[in-house]
Amino acid sequence: MRQPSRCYGCSGWITRRVITSVVLESILPHTFDADASSPGSWQTVAQSPLSYRIQASCNMQLFALLLLLAISGAFAATGPTVSQGDPRMPGSSLPEAITPLTIQQAELELKTAQLRLESLKLQLDTAKQREDEAAQQLEWMKSSLEAATTDAQRGVLKDALARQQARLDEARKQRQDTENSIAQTQTNIRRLEDRLERLRDAYAQQQDASLLADLKRLEERSAREIDQLNAQVKRLVKELAALPPDKKDRKAILSAQIDAAENRIFITQTRLKLATARSALDHLTSIPRQTGAEDIELIAADLKKTRQISQDLQPVIGLLSRKLDLIRSQRQVTRQKIQAGQLKETSGRRIDDMLAESQRQLEEQLDEARHLLERVTEIHQRLTEAYRRLLNADLSARQRLPDRVDLWPSLGREIIELPRTTGRLLLQELSQLPNTVRTRPEETTIAAVFLIVGMVIAGLSYHYRMRGTRRRALEAKTFSGRIAAIALHILRGISIPASLLIGVVGGLWVIAASPLLMQLIALFLGIWMAIRLLSDLSYWFLVSPLVSADDDERRLHRGIVLNVWTSGLLGLLLGLGKLGVISEPLSVVVNRLFMFSLLPAVYLSFRLRNLVVSRLRDHGTTGYWLWVVRMVSLLLPLAMLGIAAPGLAGYFNLASLVAWYLIATLSVVTLWLVLRGLLADLVHRWAEYVERDERHGTLWYEGLIRPLHLLARVLLAVLIIIALIKVYGLGDQSTLFALLRGILSYPLFTIGDTTIDLAHLGISALVALGAFPAGAWVRRLSFDWLYAGVTDRGIRNSLAVFTQYSTVLIGLLLAINLLGIDLTSLAVFAGALGVGIGFGLQNIANNFISGLILLVERPIRAGDWVTVGNYEGEITYIGIRSATVRTWDNQEVIIPNAELISNAFTNWTRSDPVVRTVLKVGISYDGDPHQAQKIIEEAVTMQPEVLLQPAPRILLSDFGDSSVDFRITYYMDVSQFSRLEIKSKVMFAIWDALKEADIEIPFPQRDIHIREVAPHTADRATAIPLEQRAEEQPA
Repeated sequence: MRQPSRCYGCSGWITRRVITSVVLESILPHTFDADASSPGSWQTVAQSPLSYRIQASCNMQLFALLLLLAISGAFAATGPTVSQGDPRMPGSSLPEAITPLTIQQAELELKTAQLRLESLKLQLDTAKQREDEAAQQLEWMKSSLEAATTDAQRGVLKDALARQQARLDEARKQRQDTENSIAQTQTNIRRLEDRLERLRDAYAQQQDASLLADLKRLEERSAREIDQLNAQVKRLVKELAALPPDKKDRKAILSAQIDAAENRIFITQTRLKLATARSALDHLTSIPRQTGAEDIELIAADLKKTRQISQDLQPVIGLLSRKLDLIRSQRQVTRQKIQAGQLKETSGRRIDDMLAESQRQLEEQLDEARHLLERVTEIHQRLTEAYRRLLNADLSARQRLPDRVDLWPSLGREIIELPRTTGRLLLQELSQLPNTVRTRPEETTIAAVFLIVGMVIAGLSYHYRMRGTRRRALEAKTFSGRIAAIALHILRGISIPASLLIGVVGGLWVIAASPLLMQLIALFLGIWMAIRLLSDLSYWFLVSPLVSADDDERRLHRGIVLNVWTSGLLGLLLGLGKLGVISEPLSVVVNRLFMFSLLPAVYLSFRLRNLVVSRLRDHGTTGYWLWVVRMVSLLLPLAMLGIAAPGLAGYFNLASLVAWYLIATLSVVTLWLVLRGLLADLVHRWAEYVERDERHGTLWYEGLIRPLHLLARVLLAVLIIIALIKVYGLGDQSTLFALLRGILSYPLFTIGDTTIDLAHLGISALVALGAFPAGAWVRRLSFDWLYAGVTDRGIRNSLAVFTQYSTVLIGLLLAINLLGIDLTSLAVFAGALGVGIGFGLQNIANNFISGLILLVERPIRAGDWVTVGNYEGEITYIGIRSATVRTWDNQEVIIPNAELISNAFTNWTRSDPVVRTVLKVGISYDGDPHQAQKIIEEAVTMQPEVLLQPAPRILLSDFGDSSVDFRITYYMDVSQFSRLEIKSKVMFAIWDALKEADIEIPFPQRDIHIREVAPHTADRATAIPLEQRAEEQPA
């Protein structure tokens, strides 16, 4: 008796301290935000907005503390149990043996109670109508009494008035009795629902236990059989190894016995799998389902079980079919050996009998497996139809507002009496805790108490230690520091309800308390947290001292706070309606009001969106993150509008489903956008870091960072698609997946024994197409990193190209393997390819082989200066089919590799980048050629781009018609300088040098001699045709 008193004393001391702290902060929420030593701490309270000071609800905090005390008292109580003999009580024991009849009886009791509730509601409506009529008649009699003129009339009216008052009192008493009966019936229904749920769980556990026991016995028996068979196989293998080579028949019989023993092992293992599937199916069909709206979740769970059983049976059937095909082939081979005389008839028949026995057992198991699969498929189809029918009926159910005027006053009275009703229900559920605690082990109760007390102490401790967060937020100098302080302050505001939610609900869950009690506590604390959180966020963003708020922003804040409180209270009533605490007509009205409250929330969200975007722009947020905020802030009000539309029309179940899908989709899309942005920021920071390395920064980015970023984005997109598929419940058995599976599995053509469908073809095509960019990436990476130690760029390029070809070849082989084509059968394909090459693909093959020869012999390299036919330029790319030459006119010429192998071409820089340039310059016959030679030689040699070794040479080459011609040759490194630019520079230098020495570069000259012609000769010349005269003229 002393121990409980100490607990109560400790509890009272803690309670006094906690209530003192919480009440003070509830009244003055900003008092503890400043340090005690701060001189302006009380001014902070006085200057804080009124809307923020009332955010912490004193009533809700006191309610939570009283709730905590009640639960602690219930844990420590040792009073008498309540109604342990009533089987309907949640704490009562269940029957030891639960049968489907027991569950059906419980369901019948629940339906009876529900029908009684409906009958009582009709009686209540009738009683209210009678009460209203009696009240109206009473008022009429009172007015008639006042208007009476004689004593006789007054006497008669007084007697009638007394009788009418008695009838009114009786009607009121009948209404009150009916309301009490409704409350008791609702409580009884909740208890019956809890008992039915526990009966179903207990029956499922009972069936699972029975199933596990049967399976365990079967496993033990199967394990013993398999051990015996394995021992028999080992003995037969030893005996077979000891036989001499001439005992062929005996060896054949021993081999058949070994195969038969292994077949029996396989049959035993398969029997265990089939037994497991059969037991699971029997367990599934033994649970009665009423196919009502309340069984939708149970039917969905049954559908998952049937899908799992079907997935387990399909590989078993496939394995049995292949095993039977193998045994049939073995029997056929045995008969052929008997006919060929390779095996004695007696031995062959003995072997055939063993194979026939194995075949018979396997066929029986295959028939059983197919029968189980058909049964599972039939049950799955029936459950699917029931699930769709119930789901459609549930979604299409429309909640109609009360159409009787006399119901509205009763709804008002129900709302007024709701706190008392909820408190009575909560106390009633709390009174059952001692019974629940007594049925649990002591360790569980102690763990629950420690969890509750520990979480409450943690929440109060955090609440106390974070007192100065508001002051730190106001005094922070950096944006990140301010945001961190605000976040800590907001967490401080919800620390108490969060700790109570985790501790109390967690403790009640540990001791397996009433689900209704846990749901009520979670509902109240969750609403408290949501209101406090949203109000704090609105305060700090709109009207806190950190922002310069105008009148519009203050009005927006007041509208948001009002909408948050309104939606919170309606959400509380909505939750109470889901728990069955309020009547169905009131629940319908609350549902409609809650949906209506979303409309002003949509308007406020659009106004807040514009403000958020403008604030982010003012803080310098641009680009991707601003786009994300704009997109999410647009989708959020549109989602609320999409939820409110069906809800306002009365389709609340449909609105709830739409809300779940929209919220889940919005969350997934937001998560994808945020992760995508974070990934881009991470890659950008990584790129900035590696670009500090001037030598390898670009190689790091192009060769590693950029491909990894692309791969990460693809994987992130795939994960988001998988998440959306999970959200929308598009499983393997969904209609959409079944349609896609039918399309993708449609056979297109057959290669040998392999049938190619659209799915395998698409996957192979993706792999084959992805092999080419992967090969290009591997080529670039290997050239820059793997073969970086090779000094010769030509050899590096050849090795990199061979690596690219190997990657592409591996990808193509993998694509062929994914098609299901055996790579060993490619010999036929290679033969067909050879014929194709011989007829129509010889040019392509010629270019391909020529490309390999170019890579091996390396007569050209990327960067070489070549002349191929009429084209001269630089080799920029050597591919698998062709090479690319960039001419001096900046034109890219594609030259087939076969042209480079079969025809002659000039590689000016194959072994040496030093190239000779030849110029011809003529001087006048009046100039001195010796002086001109020296001047030209000096002008050429003075150019820094002209090599001195080999030295330039200026030679007298010819005496022309108009000039003395010099042939000028010089050498330069074309890998460093442009040949055309250096040639132009040399010619300018020669021009300037000759002009400075007064040596003329002459024009072409012609001497014309005119002589007199005799007349007859002139006549004859006139008669000669023009073409002939031109031919006869001297050159």
